[in-house]
Amino acid sequence: MPYSSDDFRLQTHYSIPGPGGGQRHMLDLNILAHAANHTRGPGYSANTHEDIRSLVNDRSNFHNYNSHSANHWERSAANDLMAARDQHHQLQVTAREASHLRGAVSWLHNHRDELPSGLVSSLRETYSHAVDQNGHRILDGRQWRGY
Repeated sequence: MPYSSDDFRLQTHYSIPGPGGGQRHMLDLNILAHAANHTRGPGYSANTHEDIRSLVNDRSNFHNYNSHSANHWERSAANDLMAARDQHHQLQVTAREASHLRGAVSWLHNHRDELPSGLVSSLRETYSHAVDQNGHRILDGRQWRGY
């Protein structure tokens, strides 16, 4: 059974102040589910799945957005990135999209030892398809050496 973003979502008990009052995962749950579906082997055990859910719903993985259009824009960028992985091509993103995707990669890098290694590898593969407007990769492989 494939994973969906709802499989990793938890109700949060904190709010993010700001004009829009909205919050969004830096490591997008749709991208997470997509990466989980691309890992080898059986699905995650109940304990591992709960650990992943807890971690990605921690306050450190949220940022605020100020409008409905900003939320829609991030969903669109996530969908484009997943399609780029599936179609084996690079995705050139805007400076704004690059900033948000780099935030997700940074969060992943900081928490890589807390997630299953196959999931981390799959997420790295997904983010490796994104480049900024100058052609620089969003995921800099140099920071992942030795992992």
